[in-house]
Amino acid sequence: MKRALIAGIAAAIISFSAFAAVLAKSWGAGVWNTSGVGCLNNNFNSECTADNEAHTVYIFSNVDDTFTSWIEDSLEEDFLLPNAQFSASRVSTLTSTTDAYVIDAEIPGSIPTWIYTTCGSNSTHGGGNGEYEWCEPHAFRHDSGRSDSSSCMSNQNCMRRLACHELGHTTGLQHPGASPDATSPDRETCMEYQDGSSNPHSLDAHDEEHLIDCYPRPSPYPAVRTLTCRKDGV
Repeated sequence: MKRALIAGIAAAIISFSAFAAVLAKSWGAGVWNTSGVGCLNNNFNSECTADNEAHTVYIFSNVDDTFTSWIEDSLEEDFLLPNAQFSASRVSTLTSTTDAYVIDAEIPGSIPTWIYTTCGSNSTHGGGNGEYEWCEPHAFRHDSGRSDSSSCMSNQNCMRRLACHELGHTTGLQHPGASPDATSPDRETCMEYQDGSSNPHSLDAHDEEHLIDCYPRPSPYPAVRTLTCRKDGV
């Protein structure tokens, strides 16, 4: 009986540790990159973090006014945390040091999504080839003219969720789970992969902890890629 109890406790600890490890994979560059080279720079993949704790976002004038307001709301409500040294804010001028920009631009039909965040070919990269690799600027692109965007663009909850989701990617937040397409029913966060107006439209406590704990980042950056930014591995 005692052995069975001990075995049960051990199994629970192992299970919890595995679950914690999965959760830990929701931040940092290269998390989903199985080739181990860090940030991706192709199509609609973005696996970089922000390059500093003062994260500036520029919104082009061609972005829909309603969508712009939801982006602003997300910046104020999701990325200004009282206990975090990290904060994101909108700026009125696009410069060479702006961390991210939002633009409504045509996205080819060959790309299977009408909205994504990427590190473009003109982005500056740094921070090594591990979890702390960053790029500047991130491009938060969407195409309001594509037919697959209409259902979301007419739904305020969906727009608010996507504003939070894509802004999250520009800070280094990734999708929960063990792969880019994975979902986690235990995570109530806008960083869930699936689209839909019924999904959460704000960050959860785990995402917030990453923004609190991962900025400012260690200097020098870790020489090898680590599971997560947090020293305790959770």
